[in-house]
Amino acid sequence: EHLWALYCVERQRIVGQRQGQLHHMPREETKLEKTFAQLHREMPGPRTEARINEKFLLHGTKPDTVIAILQGGLNERYSGGLFGNAVYLAEDAEKIDQYVTSDRTYDPSNELHKRIYKGGGHFVPKVFYCFVVRAVLGFPCKTKDSITRLEDGGRVFGVPGNTRVLGYIPGTKPANTIQYHSLIAELGGKLSRHREFMLFDGDLIYPEYLLAYRRV
Repeated sequence: EHLWALYCVERQRIVGQRQGQLHHMPREETKLEKTFAQLHREMPGPRTEARINEKFLLHGTKPDTVIAILQGGLNERYSGGLFGNAVYLAEDAEKIDQYVTSDRTYDPSNELHKRIYKGGGHFVPKVFYCFVVRAVLGFPCKTKDSITRLEDGGRVFGVPGNTRVLGYIPGTKPANTIQYHSLIAELGGKLSRHREFMLFDGDLIYPEYLLAYRRV
């Protein structure tokens, strides 16, 4: 499966960095880990690698983009928001619910419906979709305003005006050789309720599960 292969290559690259220049990589924890600790441990597939902050996170989507994500993964080049051109992930279901649209009626010619609702027997009107993804946060940069790093006051992005490339991790030897792997938006600046997690390389994300849900 090509998406998994691409993900594993990038995952191993960051494992190598963690064993070398980034031995001081900080550990991160998400609400999903805290709330669903046992479920998190029992998820099928390889265990998440804590040393590189590999996490399960959520991504809400629209019905007409599900097939494209299943086939090609999540692409940072087609995404954007308050914190740059990245794939946006969340640890709160309430957060991703802001970005979904409902799948209202069953269509036997619809490719998504043909794949997951064979014969239409399991389709429920006004259903929403989200992905549970594996994501390697690696060495994350943290911010509240998308401009300044919380850790040291440095700039979030390496080039002013370019919101696609994060800055370099300080303290590496040689200097300015490894960029931050992800961006975490903490509460208190542009956000008041839910943290956000941004990845600027779609290969660091693997869409592992597709969930269908209804609002109650």
